[in-house]
Amino acid sequence: MTTAKVMPMAAQPSAASFLVTTHANSYVGGLKTQESAASMAPTSIGSFVVAKNDDPHTDEPNADDTESYFNKFSVCCECSIRTTLIILISSLVLLSIVIVVATFCASFLPGFLSVSNDKRDNDFLNIVNFSEKTLKELVITNKVTQMQFEATYSMYNYEDTELKIFRAFKAEHIYHDEIFVTTYVGDSYGTAICIMKWTDGPAYLNISLVHNEFHYCKDWENTNFCNRSVTPDISDNPFDLSYLVQVCNENPGKVVYSESYADPSMPDMTFITLLNCVPKKTNNVKPGSTFEYYYAIDTTTSTISSNLKSSTKQIEGSHAYIVEANTGFMIANHELIRLKPNECANEEIRVVDERIKELFPKGYSTIDEGKVFSSTADDHFVLFKRLRTDYGIDWVFVLAAPTWNYNAPIGIALIASFGGSIIAILISVIAAVVVSVRLVKPFHVLIEMITSISTIDIEPADLSNTIFTEVRELQYQFYQVVKRLKLYRSFIPPHLIQEIEKLENETDESKQNDMIKQVSHQNGLLQKGSSTSLMSASGHNFSSRKKKMSKSTLNRFALYLEKRVVTVIYMSMDGILDCLDVMEHSDIVFMLGDVFEQVNQIGKTTSGLVYGFENGALMIAFNASSNQVAHQEKAATTTLTLIGKLDNVRKTKWTQAHSFKSSRQISYMLDNISFRFCITSRESTCGNVGTNDAKIFSIFGNLRQEFELMASVAREVGVQVLVTEQIYQVVNQVFVLRYIESKEMSLPFPSVQESDSRGKEECHLYELIESKVVQNDEWMFELEEKKRKEKWKLYNEACTFYKDKKLDHALDLLKIFLSDQPNDRPTQHLIAACLHKLQESDKHSNK
Repeated sequence: MTTAKVMPMAAQPSAASFLVTTHANSYVGGLKTQESAASMAPTSIGSFVVAKNDDPHTDEPNADDTESYFNKFSVCCECSIRTTLIILISSLVLLSIVIVVATFCASFLPGFLSVSNDKRDNDFLNIVNFSEKTLKELVITNKVTQMQFEATYSMYNYEDTELKIFRAFKAEHIYHDEIFVTTYVGDSYGTAICIMKWTDGPAYLNISLVHNEFHYCKDWENTNFCNRSVTPDISDNPFDLSYLVQVCNENPGKVVYSESYADPSMPDMTFITLLNCVPKKTNNVKPGSTFEYYYAIDTTTSTISSNLKSSTKQIEGSHAYIVEANTGFMIANHELIRLKPNECANEEIRVVDERIKELFPKGYSTIDEGKVFSSTADDHFVLFKRLRTDYGIDWVFVLAAPTWNYNAPIGIALIASFGGSIIAILISVIAAVVVSVRLVKPFHVLIEMITSISTIDIEPADLSNTIFTEVRELQYQFYQVVKRLKLYRSFIPPHLIQEIEKLENETDESKQNDMIKQVSHQNGLLQKGSSTSLMSASGHNFSSRKKKMSKSTLNRFALYLEKRVVTVIYMSMDGILDCLDVMEHSDIVFMLGDVFEQVNQIGKTTSGLVYGFENGALMIAFNASSNQVAHQEKAATTTLTLIGKLDNVRKTKWTQAHSFKSSRQISYMLDNISFRFCITSRESTCGNVGTNDAKIFSIFGNLRQEFELMASVAREVGVQVLVTEQIYQVVNQVFVLRYIESKEMSLPFPSVQESDSRGKEECHLYELIESKVVQNDEWMFELEEKKRKEKWKLYNEACTFYKDKKLDHALDLLKIFLSDQPNDRPTQHLIAACLHKLQESDKHSNK
């Protein structure tokens, strides 16, 4: 059994294996390893065999010693010069600003609040007063118009009545067009003569107990009478005026507003009527009636809402509505139908209604009249007042206006003061930063260079100009160290670099949180400080990182062994050794560099472990140093990808090189260079072995001998990729493979008790041809799959007969397949094997 030794390919000095060593006092990912004086027996954990921290054969970092080392430099309070300057200047400026702002607020804020409240109340009272004034004007015009009927009114003088109400309509149209709808005269029987707004102008309406007759008034703006036809333009069901008759019977001789109501013939409209009820003077009335007739002006909730909207349009973002105190219905809310506030679609109105009901749980009718109430709901001021008049009005006016409308002056003043304060603070901070940066910038460059070393970010930092000669000398020395570490980094095994980078990424967020906590503990001081502060902070960060690293991650840097199912790719560069005697060594290095560039790039993206470069062949292991899912499929995909990339390098880059084109012999040798791949999967023991001073990652097993056997088969039959049966069983659903030959090889998962003689079995070898995955539509995939099955159908059937020892059938099918593929060497090889076995069988039968 041989040991495969892990090594970075770019650092290969010869064909022999290179042992990668790490010293006990070297830095790996910022963690300094130390040897303990005492030694203890190793501890076995599952399949791991791990040495404890104090054993000389372990390299697990000891965080406690490092943390105690850094704690010697810790102090109770840490800060940098730049931090001190910034805090000192900013604190003085901030204190002065706080005093000025506090004086301003104490002096002027009460006055601003008083003015804001007065403006808010005045805006609301203007709305209420405007509405009350409009209602009074309607009452006055109603009385004036009714007096014109007083002397000459007769229930049967329709022409005179029509003329007067038409003129009254035109007067209301001039002065109150935005609020009124109808002017009419009605009697105690429920009939009336009306002039009402219609679609294109007024219409004369004769309301009887049987039906309504509509007559359109033509050219009404230029006449003092309704120019209409004798026959009605529209006939409809009669309006129900019984509610208005009831109101007048209850209020003879008064001018009153009715409560809101909806006529059955027009349920989508809500009316409020101003009635002038003339008391009974004759007996030409309905028995039991207390009035002679009435003159009325109709309004609707829509017209009242429009009037209310016009009075509140100057209050940006406000919502106003009016509620009847007795019924609870809204009569001004931009809706035609009757609604209560809690039924309104406007969410803000519902919120305001809930707030009012919290203050007056028994309803709007319990609100004190004549008093303005104020409250808040969400981000709005809520003001409401109950208005009761002797002409029947009992309404509650509600206004909800955004608080910002009235707090804007205060907010602007505060914003201006704080804005000026912030500007002053920024100026002071900028001044402090400019001064401090000039002083401490060279030191921070050194800190960054040290940090790059601790995190293995081996990129030379940019040196900054400084007037301090000592700082320039330190910068130069660190620059040289960085360049030298960059050379050392190329000898570190790739899987260890990946583990270190993964560890840094996992602990990055943890370090940031630790630094934030540290800054908070230092009363808000900035992190960057003196060298003492840096060392103390590094100690704390190291301790935190030590506690949060997983056990499995630490073992990747310690000595351990474990059993894993490892998938290994063997890549043989046939013809490369022949070039050593003909080509310059620099050209060989150039070619190998191109190969390893592709291999390392693929290995890094797929987490493959590149190792064991020997005699023009190398191996790539998967699932060896870390857990990988579907590593068999990943190995197959990696192989096919490498074939394409390496063939492209050979055909384009190498053949186009000037030094190669000048020699016909070299060109011929380049054409004969080929890349062959073998893939197997087996259970192997792998891990870090050695001592604290020198260790290597090894995969134990006779892989190289088996791969050389497989490579010889691949060369013999002329295939580029050969895989074992263990790989075939896993990837045959994803890749196209075909049987090549069977060889006696080691068991893939042998037990420890089995000897070498009993650890062998016949293993089928398969050619990996291509992937079944097609980056096209589904029908294209089905078409490609069908073509593949048809192409290899005869060959696969022949292989089945061959494995079942039905050699005659296998031979017939192989000959048919060879007739279609005359240059297929695996088929020729299999035919030869069939013929050989048939001859052997004939010999035995003859004996």
